[in-house]
Amino acid sequence: MVKTHVDFLIIGQGIAGTHLAAMLMAEGLSILVVDNGNPNAASRVNLGLMNPITGRKLKLAWKVEQVFPFAEQWYHALEQQLQHSVFFPKNLIRFFVDEKQSRLWDEKKDLPEYRRYIAEPQNWHAYQPYINAPFGGVEITGAALVNVNSVLDAVRRRLREAGAFLETNFSPEDITLTHDGVIWKTIFAKAVIFCEGFRGVSNPFFSWIPFSPVKGEAIDVEIPELPAEKILHRGIFIRPLSEQRFRVGSTHLHRDYVEIPTPAGIEQLQTKLRDFIRKPFHLLGTLAGIRPATRDARPVLGRHPEHPQLVIFNGLGSKGVSMSPYCARMLTDHLLRNQPIDPELDVRRFWQK
Repeated sequence: MVKTHVDFLIIGQGIAGTHLAAMLMAEGLSILVVDNGNPNAASRVNLGLMNPITGRKLKLAWKVEQVFPFAEQWYHALEQQLQHSVFFPKNLIRFFVDEKQSRLWDEKKDLPEYRRYIAEPQNWHAYQPYINAPFGGVEITGAALVNVNSVLDAVRRRLREAGAFLETNFSPEDITLTHDGVIWKTIFAKAVIFCEGFRGVSNPFFSWIPFSPVKGEAIDVEIPELPAEKILHRGIFIRPLSEQRFRVGSTHLHRDYVEIPTPAGIEQLQTKLRDFIRKPFHLLGTLAGIRPATRDARPVLGRHPEHPQLVIFNGLGSKGVSMSPYCARMLTDHLLRNQPIDPELDVRRFWQK
């Protein structure tokens, strides 16, 4: 017997489900968020980075001039609601891994679209006593750190207070489709939105999406002599947590989808860290999570082509911190105002009946 009616049933309260839930609530919609409380969910163990220039080929992040300003605006709005800081602009120093990468940067650094992300003055040389940088580097502006766990916890508290959160396991097989929505247990919803992270690979309704999950491992370390003012990167990221404490990551494994750190992965990170920095460090802890990614490295948003009461928001990969607010707003506008979804993100791009 149906006892509760809601506009949207949201499955998963990672970074995607969290922002979407906050936006839908702000629109006055009734929602119920279902999450299993997994402490090793990718959103819980990520580095919390926003980085405008990414990858070995030093590419600008996708639609960086729209995505990053929107994310900053959204996080600041959340700070006003939550009454504490979660967004911290912080320059990133990118040290080149080899001569080839250094030459590549020489080809890109004077392009107009890159100039706005190059810090002036360049202060990366001040880190030379602490790190090994035989191929030089660049200090990048427009980067930031986000306290993701603080965001997740604060929004979860608001959901609980509103009676809009349920911590339990969920199986898509328990859904019954109706002509105007879905029924799950005693709840009727006009639509169910799957924000399941890498577990979306097992969703029978969206089995046609080419997910390509990536396991990532990280370590927390103490480095007493390393300044904590900047984010550092050379093959691995060194993300300040506090004075003397840093998170270092991450590995990239397209296998072993178990959310437990491996000895090989942790040793790989420590080896890279020893090669990167000149100072001793002390291992404090290890983490592992599985990032939801797709074959084309773009998120997937939108309604199922045959069952519009089934919606997906997934595939954020390693860009969840920066991409999720922008994508959540796009999906909200699509669901409530029938605004189009960017073709590069639309779930229909993978549909082949």
